[in-house]
Amino acid sequence: MAEGSASHYLKRFTVFLLGLLLTAGACNLLVDPFWLFDSPRLRGFNADKSQYPLHTRMEKAARVRQLKPAGLVLGTSRAEFGLDPRHPGWPAEAQPVYNLALSSGTIEEALRYLQHAQAIHPLKRVVLGADLIMFNARHPVGEGFREDRLAERDSLLPAP
Repeated sequence: MAEGSASHYLKRFTVFLLGLLLTAGACNLLVDPFWLFDSPRLRGFNADKSQYPLHTRMEKAARVRQLKPAGLVLGTSRAEFGLDPRHPGWPAEAQPVYNLALSSGTIEEALRYLQHAQAIHPLKRVVLGADLIMFNARHPVGEGFREDRLAERDSLLPAP
């Protein structure tokens, strides 16, 4: 094989590979499988996320960074499905409100997500839907909970 043909092959392969990576990135941005990029939601295309329940803890941590809520709902699935952040009873200074409650959530998770949200944007109102199961020391944190996705741990402490 001649030297010219090898370099020609490598250039074509590199262009093809870059094109493939850019196409995959553009598709991921358009589909936005975890609502991380705030892409437009198109009914019948990317509005419904079938895998969302498997990645709730990751997605909710990212949504707090995007929305920067002043009001927050924390707790277990009772709060997740029972407390509406769009309810007109939320005061204006607590807007926007985000429901950060988690199915099978623990008190440790609620505290860490509270610290995360406070580090992102100062909170004005927080509602904790406390459930007895949250305080069970033998109840493990939910699958998908990772500390490295969250902001500073000591964000509720005043600065020195």
